[in-house]
Amino acid sequence: MSTFNPDESVVNALPGSYDKALANTLRDIYNELTYSFELEELMPRLLNHILILFKTDMSAIGLLDDNKLLSVSTESQPLQIPHIFQGELPPYLKGQGVGGYALQLRRAVATNDYWQDERFERGETVDNLVREGGVVSMLAAPVCLHGEPTALLWVSRREPYDWSLLEMAWLEQIAAVFAVAIHTARQQALFTALAKQTELQHEELIAVKKALASFRAAARELSQPVLLLDLELALLAQLKTTPEPEVFERMKKALARIVALMQMYRNLPPTQN
Repeated sequence: MSTFNPDESVVNALPGSYDKALANTLRDIYNELTYSFELEELMPRLLNHILILFKTDMSAIGLLDDNKLLSVSTESQPLQIPHIFQGELPPYLKGQGVGGYALQLRRAVATNDYWQDERFERGETVDNLVREGGVVSMLAAPVCLHGEPTALLWVSRREPYDWSLLEMAWLEQIAAVFAVAIHTARQQALFTALAKQTELQHEELIAVKKALASFRAAARELSQPVLLLDLELALLAQLKTTPEPEVFERMKKALARIVALMQMYRNLPPTQN
C-alpha cells in the first residue's frame, strides 16, 4: 500500500513521470485563467505550457470563428506575430492539412512526416505555412465546445517524430481545458461589454434626469413673467386712459425675462429617447 505525504503535492504522488507532467501542465493552464481573460493575451501563455510539456519546437491554435492563427515556438516566446488569413478561408476550415483532417475526424491526428504523408488534402497556403515554420512532424486536435469544434490545437517538430498514443491522448485532454478557457474568455468579454453598456445607459439616464430638472425649473420661472405680462395686457384692455409709464416698464421687464428664459431653454442638453 502506497503512502502519501500530506505536505507533498498530489501530483508528485502520482505514479509515472508522464502522469505528473500532464497533471502539472493542466494545473498551470487552469492557473493562467486567473491571470487574463483576453484571448489574444491568454492563448499564447497556454500554448507555452504545451510547448514545454511536449518538448516540441512549436505549438499553435486557430480559432474557427476568427481568421487568425496564434503560435509560440522555441525561437520566439511568448508570442509570434499572428498569421491572419486575409480574404481567404483558413486551410483547416477547407479540410486541408493535419488540422483539417483532425476536424473531419473530431479527434487527434498525428503524422511523423507531413511531406511524405498522403492522407491529408494539400493546398498552397497550408504547405507554405508548414514550410515557413520548418515543420516536419505534427500533432493536431480539435477543441470542442458543446460538442462542436471551436478551435484547433497543434504541436509540431522540425524533424520526423513518431507521436505516441499517450501524447495524442494528452493533446485531447488539453484541448478540453482549452475549450473551458475559450468559453470563459468569451463569457467574460460579453459580461464586460454588458457592464459598459449598462454604465453608459446609467450615465445617459442621469443626464436625462438633470435635463428634465432644468426644464421644470425653467418652466416654473417662465410661468411668472408670462402671467405678469398676461395680467398687464388684461388691465390695458380695460383702461380708458393712457396707462402710467411704470406699466410699460413692468411689461418690458417681463418680456426681457421671457426672452432670457427661452434662451436658457435652447442651451439645455437635449434628451435622448
